[in-house]
Amino acid sequence: MFVATAGRNRVSGRKFVALSVVGAADHVVDEQRWPLPGGVELRAPPEAFTQVNWSANLELVRAVVEGAIARGARSFCDLYAGAGNFALALAAAGLGGVAVERSE
Repeated sequence: MFVATAGRNRVSGRKFVALSVVGAADHVVDEQRWPLPGGVELRAPPEAFTQVNWSANLELVRAVVEGAIARGARSFCDLYAGAGNFALALAAAGLGGVAVERSE
């Protein structure tokens, strides 16, 4: 199942929608919800990997987003993206990109 996360690009002001896989429909009620920088939310089923220390994760995500902006990055490729921890925050910051996660 896909969950759409909507937001507004802080640079261009354009709206965007990010899709993330959250598992089977029966997991939606029990999904984990975690706030990320940029006003987006990471949603993942209970069995999905998320960082144990969410405060440390937020610092890591903020550092990646700030580093990308400081370097003038306009796009990203998030390989082994998982539930989209970095990709969602980067997209919310105005970067375009692709998140790739292998699913078996």
